[in-house]
Amino acid sequence: MAGKSLLAPLEQLRDLIDASIATLQKNEEELRKTPVSLDALEPHPIHQSTNTDVRKALKTISSSSQMLRALTDPQTFLNDIFMGVCAPPFPNDKIFFHDGTALLVCVEADVANVIGNAEIHIDEIATRTGIESDKLARYMRNLCNSHVFREVSPNIFANTSLSGLVREEGKRAHVAHCLDLVRRSSCKAWEALTLPEFKNSNAPDKTAFNLAYNTDMKIFQYLSEVEPEIGKRTKVAFASGTKVNTDEFLGVYPWEKEGNAKIVDVGGGVGGGTMPVIKAFKDLRLVVQDIPDTQPNFERIWNEEQPDAIKEGRVKFAVHDFFTPQTEEADIYFMRHVIHDWPDAESVKILANTAAKMTSSTKLLICEHVVLPSYRLPPNTNSDTGLVKNEFAAPEPLLANWGAAHTSRLDLQVLACLNSRQRTQAQYMELLQRAGLEAVHVWRNMGPLVIIECRKLG
Repeated sequence: MAGKSLLAPLEQLRDLIDASIATLQKNEEELRKTPVSLDALEPHPIHQSTNTDVRKALKTISSSSQMLRALTDPQTFLNDIFMGVCAPPFPNDKIFFHDGTALLVCVEADVANVIGNAEIHIDEIATRTGIESDKLARYMRNLCNSHVFREVSPNIFANTSLSGLVREEGKRAHVAHCLDLVRRSSCKAWEALTLPEFKNSNAPDKTAFNLAYNTDMKIFQYLSEVEPEIGKRTKVAFASGTKVNTDEFLGVYPWEKEGNAKIVDVGGGVGGGTMPVIKAFKDLRLVVQDIPDTQPNFERIWNEEQPDAIKEGRVKFAVHDFFTPQTEEADIYFMRHVIHDWPDAESVKILANTAAKMTSSTKLLICEHVVLPSYRLPPNTNSDTGLVKNEFAAPEPLLANWGAAHTSRLDLQVLACLNSRQRTQAQYMELLQRAGLEAVHVWRNMGPLVIIECRKLG
């Protein structure tokens, strides 16, 4: 310890932040002459960058700020965890208990769209939302502390780049899904871990969700038959999933090499995961498979956003239950956020049904978050826990996985609602082998998603 600064971690973090800001300055074209400010009504263009150095610099600053807060204000940091925190409406943000309630209130009241681009008095917002003004102001002021809304003068509120995100229907649905259904389910986690008939079960109908909603149904059946309005909201939320950084999402896999391949999007909902691909690569063909009641939304969204693809017959919908044998031939089968919704036994069945239809030249692309360890591994280690390339690990003293709370929160979300999990690379390899498949390449960039390219064994 001799000679080592007592403030070494803080100094390391300072140096990381300085170096990252210097990287952003060197890539000034990515700023597009737009000042970085939370007071802006739209997210800064830099968040749509696909430049690896820029993405790494932004990620470094974000992760450093998380660690700085823990080092310099531990009591408040811990308070934030038990008074404030859940999964995503916003990347790397902590919003759940009181903060989440405040956000849910403002989303349900559609406050961000009431305000729009103006600065509005709370009395007018209250009149237009039907919520008593003092109570609504208190929820909004709580969010102002996290830069979600801005109180520009007494009782006068405006949007910020964060509150502006929830002006879009899909993001509002996503927030409400997490802070209503998922939160209610998560509150029963302790009982699901301790009740005899639940604690050792991996069944999708023995979850915290089942306890919260007092039902024996699996969640998707419940949302379809008992709470169809919540089910509709959930589908809207899931359909909006790739709207964070489309170019970064497209850059995970080299789609340009696939020519006029036919893609079958298995369990694809309305095709939210493949629409960006079809928009960008005009020769690709697509069949989106899902249950029958998804078709009307599929037709509405594609006719609004990509009518030519429908008219040309390049994109179609097919009714299919992925627990039954695959009926559609394809060059590429694509599964985005399908496997993470199911326990191992069900996941193997889904994968095996697709594998049975594949030939030696067919690909299966699995698009998911992959769990990476927070601890640091020796250089060039190919870990059973899924650290594929050290070039994607965070620099010291940050957690090796950049403090990837989003993936961990998703893991607890699917545990609470489905008894499923976010998996490590090794766990995916095991599932694939049980289904008669093997991974031939793991594609990733600085974004949150990984694509595992699979082939049929033998």
